[in-house]
Amino acid sequence: MIYIIENSLENLLTAVFESYKNKDKQVSIFTNTCQTSCLEEIKIIKTDGEKANRVEKALRKILNYSYNHIKLAFRSGETNKNTVIFNYICETVNANDNISENFANSSVYSFYEIFRKVQKEVHHLKGFIRFSKTEEGIYYAPFSPDNDVCDLILPHFIKRYSSMPFILHDYKYNKLCAYNGKESKIVYEKIPPLKVKDEVNFLFKTYYQTVNIKSRQNIKLMKNYMPKRYHINMPEKDELL
Repeated sequence: MIYIIENSLENLLTAVFESYKNKDKQVSIFTNTCQTSCLEEIKIIKTDGEKANRVEKALRKILNYSYNHIKLAFRSGETNKNTVIFNYICETVNANDNISENFANSSVYSFYEIFRKVQKEVHHLKGFIRFSKTEEGIYYAPFSPDNDVCDLILPHFIKRYSSMPFILHDYKYNKLCAYNGKESKIVYEKIPPLKVKDEVNFLFKTYYQTVNIKSRQNIKLMKNYMPKRYHINMPEKDELL
């Protein structure tokens, strides 16, 4: 059985409700059309807030705080995330118990693999984000994360730069998080990265060259702590590695 859903957690929870209502087993979840064999049946799942709320209420009762792991895992950029989360939810409902630490269960293990990748990237980006000044004098940080986490790292930078206007621009998921020094706003819009002045980037490069001891470089260890896929938006790295 194949379910076609919208890319929303509410729609995924509706799909869980429908699978139990219709007693559908071995369900795969897709967010667009897909090629199927003549033996497979396709159902298009429309979002139903009441059904989604009933599933969420049941999950919160079983999982308690661990329900938030589902919300975070849904931020994953993995193509199979919907099926993985769907299977984890179904296993939880079937067990009627918090199975979040039962990693011998393949559904639980797969779920926590994508959850931890999102969690790890949130942690990484708090240290890897680099701000430069735009021509208008606003501090601006473009980046292209693996997962949809822009608004999740926003509170960290508001706390860190409480009086500094800035923009976090996730140009992969077309999301801008803007802060004017008092309040924040999230904008969903596809725009190219903005032009920035070079002096701030120059400071990053100069600082890195000053503290970097070439004779003691360990490139392999450096890439382990600071993955290369982030270097394109880190001015101290784009020329040195």
